[in-house]
Amino acid sequence: MAKQRAFVRYTKSGKIVPGSMIITQGSYPEGPALWAEVVTDLCCDDPVGPTTPSKKMGWVRYTKVGKIVPGSLVIADGYPKGSSGTWKRVSIDLCCDNLPPTYEVGDAALGGIIAYILQPGDQGYDPLVQHGLVTTTTNPFSAAWGCVGTLLTGANGQAIGTGLQNSLDIVAECPDPFAAAKLCLDLSEGGYTDWYLASRFELLKLYENRVAIGGFLNLRYWSSSQFDANNAWRLDFAVGTQGGSLKDTSAVVRPIRSF
Repeated sequence: MAKQRAFVRYTKSGKIVPGSMIITQGSYPEGPALWAEVVTDLCCDDPVGPTTPSKKMGWVRYTKVGKIVPGSLVIADGYPKGSSGTWKRVSIDLCCDNLPPTYEVGDAALGGIIAYILQPGDQGYDPLVQHGLVTTTTNPFSAAWGCVGTLLTGANGQAIGTGLQNSLDIVAECPDPFAAAKLCLDLSEGGYTDWYLASRFELLKLYENRVAIGGFLNLRYWSSSQFDANNAWRLDFAVGTQGGSLKDTSAVVRPIRSF
């Protein structure tokens, strides 16, 4: 019987918060500060209460305006804490054979190497479903960023989750067929065609996880984040520093994709 990963919230005095258990395939919900991991058997052949072997009785807390409280999923035979006022029953399937796979940084999967797992605060983070970034297994090319002297109206995103839009903005406004972002968007590798050029902080995550990912050179790598009309953000993998470099200079490109 497979074990599923679950967490419970606890107070500063060490008491477990009733109704706070959450089942997740990712890391600590909303950060690790007040969560503790627990081992739980939640499998098709281990029903909880009056449910079918494949369905569990779950409840989520919701606010007066009907919004679900993040991290409030609880498995119980009846209304948690004996009150139906702020809890809503949900039908959840926690069968071992249909849970989505989970990954760790450095795993070979999804067309490349798992490079980063989204954390609370990242755009697209979901405490119940693991999401992250995949990078190619090699550095497929070196290229110029493109369109030096032109201030693009887009390509200004720097945060995790903005690399794809940056890449689309570059291609829309910069006609250079050999621009780094264009080469990424045109790439077909590992069975996937949705590669793009990483944003400034997506690229930083690649640097921080470079040992687990492997294959990096001690050279400058392009991000898709524009610095100004003449420069774009790059990261020097020899020393870990970020800064602006002229858009018409060549740098290494390591495409990424999201999952």
